Amino acid sequence: PHPIEIYFAALDVGVLPFVRNPFTDHCCPIKVLEYMAARKPVVASPLTELQHMRLPGVRLVDRDVDAWVRAMRDALETGWHEAWAKDSQAFDWNAITRQLLRLE
Repeated sequence: PHPIEIYFAALDVGVLPFVRNPFTDHCCPIKVLEYMAARKPVVASPLTELQHMRLPGVRLVDRDVDAWVRAMRDALETGWHEAWAKDSQAFDWNAITRQLLRLE
């Protein structure tokens, strides 16, 4: 396996803390989508775009250490639910590659 596959397999929870500002607040961080495609629960800052997307398995947490600890523990205990996979399939790199190859 590729080292990236080994790295992602070792992760239990995807973590994406951001400082909210006009730029980050309106971006969609691709890392959240990659974590989901790898079937990992995510704890992230409550960026406006992520709030609008309402992605299952993504816990949005304000900048508070205790809140992040609770969210990460909850994500570890809950893990990934296969029901969430349908919402993440569009972001899977293999699916994206297959779609691009069909365009040739």
